[in-house]
Amino acid sequence: MEIASITGITTLDYPGELAVTIFTQGCNMSCDYCHNKHLVEVKKGTISWQYCIDYIRARINMIDAVVFSGGEPTIHRDLPKKIQEIKNLGLKVGLHTNGKGVVFPEVDYLLLSDPKRLNRFKARKVHISTIIKQNGEYHNKLTEGIFQ
Repeated sequence: MEIASITGITTLDYPGELAVTIFTQGCNMSCDYCHNKHLVEVKKGTISWQYCIDYIRARINMIDAVVFSGGEPTIHRDLPKKIQEIKNLGLKVGLHTNGKGVVFPEVDYLLLSDPKRLNRFKARKVHISTIIKQNGEYHNKLTEGIFQ
């Protein structure tokens, strides 16, 4: 997994929880609305996984969760292993995804930009991207037949 950055503590990326967010590099799409276009291309990771784990452990008593975002985290085949490492620390796991990757791990919180791919995931809490909701015609096309 190529990692671009890791945030300090955030309250935005996992609603209701204090979290650290890991931003992966690489994406299998090029969405017009993407706010992380600089992460679409895979470059040599600037942060190692060991650095992320050490960073998280140092904040273990201050956070509730770790969120994987990007780019697109589900294009990285080692994502399920990384998620399990976080769960083994006793933390919840969130995932921000377009749902078109190659791995579909079980998580506690899912922010999904394409609701037609919801059946690929197991999650306790799900949100559909508000970016897509803001584009009414596009949102209606994506969600047609899903929520009835």
